[in-house]
Amino acid sequence: MYFTLAETIYFTRKNFKIFSEKKHFKFNEFESKKYKFSNLSRKKKIEKEKRRRYQIYSTLDYLLSRITFYDFFSPDAFKIAIYSKYYAHILNKKNVSTDLLFLAFFNSNSELISILENFGIKQKQLDRMIWNYYDKSLEKPSKNYFFTINRILRNFWSSLFFINKKLNSKLKFSQEINKIFEKAAINALNRFKTPIITSEILFITLMEEKKTKAAKLIRYFLPNQTQWLLLRYQLIKRIHKRELLIRKLTKKNQRYFAYLLLTQLTELELSHTLFTETFAETVSIFRNTLIMESLQINIMKKIRKDAICESLIFQPSEKLKSFLSNSLINNNFEII
Repeated sequence: MYFTLAETIYFTRKNFKIFSEKKHFKFNEFESKKYKFSNLSRKKKIEKEKRRRYQIYSTLDYLLSRITFYDFFSPDAFKIAIYSKYYAHILNKKNVSTDLLFLAFFNSNSELISILENFGIKQKQLDRMIWNYYDKSLEKPSKNYFFTINRILRNFWSSLFFINKKLNSKLKFSQEINKIFEKAAINALNRFKTPIITSEILFITLMEEKKTKAAKLIRYFLPNQTQWLLLRYQLIKRIHKRELLIRKLTKKNQRYFAYLLLTQLTELELSHTLFTETFAETVSIFRNTLIMESLQINIMKKIRKDAICESLIFQPSEKLKSFLSNSLINNNFEII
């Protein structure tokens, strides 16, 4: 069978077209398979990263749920709370009162002391006032010890030696101070939009509780209402300025770790990192360290251990056990 030139060209073109289509189909098929494999590996990576993140945040959330509001004190605020207990220990008091908490603010290594001194609140004068109040209950050796300890606590290296001394384990904060701590936590969250209780927030809360001994002492130093309001305004301004800088220098997804970092940094360290603009880098380093450490925690083992500890603390009596079992049977529940 012979074909004309036109027919030959037609069939050649047709075959070439079919061949090229087949080749193109095979190439596309290969590309689609490759794309599918890359997509699968990408999906696996995303899923793995999601699981890793979920594990980290679940671990951190669980650990944070086991702590009290004392753990959200800044190092300076926590130091103030500790020193107030030392003062109560020296004065042989059963509870820590608000006036001793007020005195402990002068042992924090922060700019708050200079602000208070600018408004005429001096440590020496406050020492004398508290001394005169507790004069009758103190013996002569304790009196001298009280003032020498005040001088010792101002020195950092001497205070390290003093901190190693054992406190009376029965010594507790008074009901007034517990309320102030709770209110400071509420003020931090609601008014200042931060979970960290700083020394400024604690002092503002102490100022605003007007019926306490500390508030009366502050009123003695600041008899003029304008001075009292100016001091509070200056402290609030400092808190808001610091909070704005933290939000400005950190991304939204890093603020979780930024606030955890604030529980570890003193006020001077924080102000140095904020004003030198190294805060974001510090947060990222802290985040990476925290993630590596949290990945090493066996969260299930930790939960099991905590559950055993809680069950040992709360052991129901035989009567309670029988009552619970009977109530379950009566309500057609299975006893596990």
